[in-house]
Amino acid sequence: MIKNGVIRFFSSWIRHHLLATIVIITLGSVLAGIRGSFLRSYPDRAKIFNGNNENVTMGNEPGELMHFVHISDSHISSFESERTEAFNRFCSETIKRVNPSFVLHTGDLTDGKGSKGDWTQQEIDWKTYRKTLEDNGLFDRSFWVDIRGNHDSYGAPLWNSPLNLYNQYAVYGKDSNSPFSMQNLTSSAVYSVSGTNDTAVIEFNYQSPSGKSKFTFLSIDLIPETAFSALADLFGYVHPDRAEILLQRLKNAEGNSNQTIVLGHYPIGSIPIRERVFEGKSATIGSISQQSPFLAFLCGHVHQTNYYNMQKQGFHELELADFKIHRYYRVFAYDHSIYSFIDAEMDQNPVILITNPKDSRFISEREPLHRIATSTHIRALIITQAGSVINAEVFIDGKSLGKMSYSGSGHLYTLPWNPQDYPKGTHNIVIQVTGTVSRKISQPFSIDGTVAGLWEPISPLNNFSQVSLGDAIWGISVATLLFVLTLFLLIPKIFRLIMNRTGRWDSFEERMLEKYEWEDHISQNMREGIPAPGNLFTWQIEEILFEYSRIQFLPWLFLTAATFWMFTFPIFIGPLDNNKTWGVIFSHSTLINGQNWTNYETGFVILLYDILMLIPCMVLAAKAARRSHFMEFSKINGGNPPDVSSWHFILPGLPFRKKGFHNCRHNYILKSKGTFGLVFLQLLGFVLMVTYTCLAFGPGSLFCSPVFWIWVCSFIMVGLLIWTEVKRVRQNEISSMGDEDSLSVVSKK
Repeated sequence: MIKNGVIRFFSSWIRHHLLATIVIITLGSVLAGIRGSFLRSYPDRAKIFNGNNENVTMGNEPGELMHFVHISDSHISSFESERTEAFNRFCSETIKRVNPSFVLHTGDLTDGKGSKGDWTQQEIDWKTYRKTLEDNGLFDRSFWVDIRGNHDSYGAPLWNSPLNLYNQYAVYGKDSNSPFSMQNLTSSAVYSVSGTNDTAVIEFNYQSPSGKSKFTFLSIDLIPETAFSALADLFGYVHPDRAEILLQRLKNAEGNSNQTIVLGHYPIGSIPIRERVFEGKSATIGSISQQSPFLAFLCGHVHQTNYYNMQKQGFHELELADFKIHRYYRVFAYDHSIYSFIDAEMDQNPVILITNPKDSRFISEREPLHRIATSTHIRALIITQAGSVINAEVFIDGKSLGKMSYSGSGHLYTLPWNPQDYPKGTHNIVIQVTGTVSRKISQPFSIDGTVAGLWEPISPLNNFSQVSLGDAIWGISVATLLFVLTLFLLIPKIFRLIMNRTGRWDSFEERMLEKYEWEDHISQNMREGIPAPGNLFTWQIEEILFEYSRIQFLPWLFLTAATFWMFTFPIFIGPLDNNKTWGVIFSHSTLINGQNWTNYETGFVILLYDILMLIPCMVLAAKAARRSHFMEFSKINGGNPPDVSSWHFILPGLPFRKKGFHNCRHNYILKSKGTFGLVFLQLLGFVLMVTYTCLAFGPGSLFCSPVFWIWVCSFIMVGLLIWTEVKRVRQNEISSMGDEDSLSVVSKK
């Protein structure tokens, strides 16, 4: 019954308020675009390859090939022993099998969840993380680079806080005392914002085995300085001071490195322009790339399957699925300064990565792609378990070119070819591995730089380029709030006031009731002799003005004041983090720890308020104003109030419902499945709001937050409407019984 009511409500809303729906979406998109596009202009892609030696040929030598591993979101937890065991197997078996030059971990090293469901740093998880690396010989700054994720900062707003366990247990923590064995690492450095002890940017410079090429990796800490827990830290933040350090290091790498890659925890779509409001400072990964280009941005956070995107500034965004659930990791290779990668599951065997020719879906003008055309060999990394015996055969456009040969070093397999046989357009290369293990991989390639069709984006949180998800949610939620306030609450009341003052309201009401009568007769297939209304578009506008102008004053005042409050005044007040730090959250900003930050997370709460409180309450109030019309219509069609108790009358859809009552669209507030759907939506919204508040800020902030009391008052308002309706039904029952007694007396006479 409730499900049908919810479906009926939404279908009715879309049908009768199609114009409003279109305008809401349009306004939201425009507002999000305005907010998200600020400081975001995109130049032409810049070529940044710094070739130290152009007299190179991609043959069968491994000297200019290096590969590394990327992992994200391991979420080590003492409550998830299977996950911890899997991470240990990854470090002991997978890393040993892949034998990378180094490993990059892009955050959420631990889960940060306590036994009582509280989101705080758990020292036992950090100890497990560090011990796993130490036991497998991986706790080394020249081999393992780990950065913070949002789960690694719950309850730790400041870097020097004793709750910031990253400092003590992570490889790149300031107090971890991790060793530094160098190997092929040329240099490594940690940069902090002036006056702080943070790990703002980590610089990691590596050289190819031949020593001819150098590559720079720069990580940036994207964690907001709020110490909020789950659901309140969904979006990252590019700290202006950290952005300045990153920009300086990028510019330094331009003349000293062949290629540069940036890594962070949050994907681009989850990094809106979050600024310190009073200082007006802001930065984005895109604006940084605009000033100093880089090749790719590696990230995690979303826990979706792998997602890739070419940002308009010219760099590839490569999001990796999580290790927590999907057990994914990435093998990334530089082959003669041209990058390739493959995302694989932990137990996948073999793992095949074609490094030449490069996958044409990921072509970048920032690479020396001309080296593909002058190469003499097809090259691929084929990673297998020890003892595997394999044969690798190459097919191009369905034609076999022969079997690959092992280079004698690492995982490199090669096969001679002539790239000039494929001078134009996109072609398809397949490597089929057979033997003790088997696997087949294919990818498009091109010699002339033709880019293959863009892969289908999978992650919903990243399908934004100029406008991030935070911008979009904030824009749509606020646009909906303002639009509903204006079109359904303010304009109808102003319209009625003007009509009353000019003496035209009575005639307008009579005309609208005639249209309602025509609509109700259509629902019963009884429109004999009743003329259809005029233009349906005009009718829709008139219906909105008429219905919502008749909302009673007190419900109208409450809805208007509550909506204005949500947009202007605090939504949450109280201890907002695990340190019990008091703060205030508005629809547009957060004030905590003496700083005022642009806010995006409460866009979810405003959307809940819009869809699951404001609209249902507003429609219920309008339904309550229709009762006089329903009484007239039911009498015209021979219907009388039911001879059952008024509380039974609340339950719709039962056999005692009499013909003539349930077919009228403009009926009692209590005599409709749609009504119960609306009440259910309101209750669902309340539960979601309470859940969000408790998970994000803790139960302590619930009863201090105005949004909680606004929702409670909405239930009181609906309760009063229902009680008024019940009283009305009882009066109708008594009136009907009196009429029947009078008729019986007359008949006896």
